[in-house]
Amino acid sequence: MTYTSDADGANMEALIKALVDKAIELELSGRNSDSGKEIIQDIKDLVYDHKELIYDHKDEIIDMVVDRTVAETVRECMPMLAKKLMEGEA
Repeated sequence: MTYTSDADGANMEALIKALVDKAIELELSGRNSDSGKEIIQDIKDLVYDHKELIYDHKDEIIDMVVDRTVAETVRECMPMLAKKLMEGEA
C-alpha cells in the first residue's frame, strides 16, 4: 500500500489524521496483522515524504494524537473499571 499526494496543508492534515486514527485503532484492538504493519510503514513513509509540512505543524499533530489516544483509552477502559467497581474489586 503506497500513499502519494499532492494535497495542500488542509488535505494533508486530514490524510494524516485518518492514518493516525487507523494506527491507534489497530493498536487498541490488539491486532498485529500484516495490514497493521503496512499502515505503520505507510505512516512512516508519509512523514518522511512530507516532513517539512509535518514539522511545521508538529505541536498540533502531537496534541491531536494525544487527545485521540486519551479518548480511546477512556472509551476502552471505563466499562472494565465500572464492572470491577460494581463487583467490589477495585
